[in-house]
Amino acid sequence: MTQFPVASSPASTRAALKEPAMSPQAPNAHGNNSSPASSETSEWRQAYAAGDRMRELVEAEVISAIEYDRSGDFLATGNKGGRVTIYCRNGSHTSDCVMLQPRQPQYTVYTEFQSHTAEFDYLKSLEIEEKINQIKWCRPSNNAQYLLSTNDKTIKLWKVHERNVREIHEHLRPRLADLYESDCIFDKFECAVSGDGNNFITGSYNSEFHIYDRYGRSDICISPSPRTATTGRRHSLPHHMLAQSMVPAAADGGATAMPSRAAATGGNPSAGAGGGDGLDFSKKILQTSWHPTLNEVAVSIRNSLYVYSA
Repeated sequence: MTQFPVASSPASTRAALKEPAMSPQAPNAHGNNSSPASSETSEWRQAYAAGDRMRELVEAEVISAIEYDRSGDFLATGNKGGRVTIYCRNGSHTSDCVMLQPRQPQYTVYTEFQSHTAEFDYLKSLEIEEKINQIKWCRPSNNAQYLLSTNDKTIKLWKVHERNVREIHEHLRPRLADLYESDCIFDKFECAVSGDGNNFITGSYNSEFHIYDRYGRSDICISPSPRTATTGRRHSLPHHMLAQSMVPAAADGGATAMPSRAAATGGNPSAGAGGGDGLDFSKKILQTSWHPTLNEVAVSIRNSLYVYSA
């Protein structure tokens, strides 16, 4: 015969709800039996602070949302100005985050971006604020972090991941004023990728273009215009480096191939560049293209077309 449980009476129920006997706890790392998370014994200290409290308050900088990710390595905040700031916990797996003081969770700014902007709903005659109401983290995938941010109208999904940035014209930074006066600061150099995705090409000034590999191990600088080390204009390499490193190419093209700027300057792309002095900004390679199946590239300088193959 099947037996069914009998409902407890109120008296037995009250007896069952008595506080259970405390089981002995194992000593923690400090040698006592207190819980590490106990607020009675733990000493809370300020580990990180962001924002200048002495400055006059700006309404757009008021934080309106805050959220940790699942791992606890990232902390995201949103403000009334529609910006999202992501902080990285020092000592996490992220390469940019380095532990400064052990056992103390300090943070550094990982990235920030504009998530929402103010807009006007003409159908409802309603102004939509850019204020971030809420932030929610999603599961990471392929070494990238995903998060959702929303204002009163729109939910946006963001992908946050690290990128390797290759500095092409860093040596021209001291000449920004000259570039602006000559309108060269608005030049847009195209970038083309090889068919296998392992190399890419982009142009530069002085009739030069660069071929890089995706791993950052090589930087081949080629100039379709034949020149010598004694010309009046300066290559992005120093003159003495240029004279030693210029290698004449095949006689059919008359071009000159140079090794990487980083290799000739001891790993510093901007070292010895002279701040871009003497560069010919009128001769520049803006248009480049890579053959879809072959190691072949095409570049143009003014009205001239050059094709190179390897």
